Amino acid sequence: MGHCSFPMQLEISDKTKTMEQGNGGVIITSPGAFATVTNTDNGEQATFNITGSVSTTTEKNGDQVTTLTGRNFAIDPEAGTVIAIGSFTFTFDKKGNLVQPLEGEGQLIDVCELLA
Repeated sequence: MGHCSFPMQLEISDKTKTMEQGNGGVIITSPGAFATVTNTDNGEQATFNITGSVSTTTEKNGDQVTTLTGRNFAIDPEAGTVIAIGSFTFTFDKKGNLVQPLEGEGQLIDVCELLA
């Protein structure tokens, strides 16, 4: 999972809600949700409030744009495994290739570094 040099376990607590959009997009909200991430090699553990929202849209060319707003848990091939606080986006093409890594305004907390 992610770019951590160790195996980890992810548990999401509380509710999340997925809403399908008429344009093929999705919005996921998670009021009151928490992510508990555990480094299964050393037992280090951290819990993060992840009450943000995630929305996806599909562009005319087939690219899928994901927008993270608020506090979210994210795994990105370049940014790694992070808690993203603010407004961030990333994009995959229709073949599943990353064309725009995670970028935006706010703070990224490196989960791997915290649990190493």
